[in-house]
Amino acid sequence: MRSNKSIFHHLILGSLVALVLGLLPSGLLAQGAGNNAPSAGSQSANSDAAKPGSDSPMQTAPGYIIGPGDVLSINVWRETEISQKLVVRPDGMITLPLVGDVTATGQTPEELALLVSKKLETILTNPQVQVIVAEVHSKFFVVVGNVTKPGQYSLTRPTTVIEAVSQAGGFRDFAKTSKMYVLHTENGKRVRIPFNYNKAVSGKTPAQDVEISSGDAIVVP
Repeated sequence: MRSNKSIFHHLILGSLVALVLGLLPSGLLAQGAGNNAPSAGSQSANSDAAKPGSDSPMQTAPGYIIGPGDVLSINVWRETEISQKLVVRPDGMITLPLVGDVTATGQTPEELALLVSKKLETILTNPQVQVIVAEVHSKFFVVVGNVTKPGQYSLTRPTTVIEAVSQAGGFRDFAKTSKMYVLHTENGKRVRIPFNYNKAVSGKTPAQDVEISSGDAIVVP
């Protein structure tokens, strides 16, 4: 009788184990699927990241003049074959499909967009053109010496000496801020212009904090 009970108990136990083993994988799979399933927030983030044009373009000041080496993003509405990202050649020209060579240097992005749209009028009906300066390489300034981040910087908008030093991360220890100078090209010659940072920031000589020009070098001893 005991053996029968023992067998019966083993059968019951075996059935329970089988039932548990049968249920656990489905539960684990459901849990794993729940953990791996993207949330609404992540789906939204992924869809936003996939949207064209999500990269922030470089912000240039109004009236920026395009120069050689600048990278331009030219977008023609509904014309992906014509829309291009181009580097302005040393001769100041760019080349667009169906348009040919176009002079880019010496013009603002708005003026260039108007020029391209006029050339496209013989091919397209009411062409809509947008020109964005994606990268600035034609205008730059240099900060050297006792600053945190010495190097070359793009001159995308009007910038003063103090602002240029700020972009370079400020001064390092032992910088002689009262003995700074700017190397500026004037009439084809390199001119050294003294700059006392201490007096400029104190307001004693605010007129000294002039806007720098492309190619200027700010030296911090």
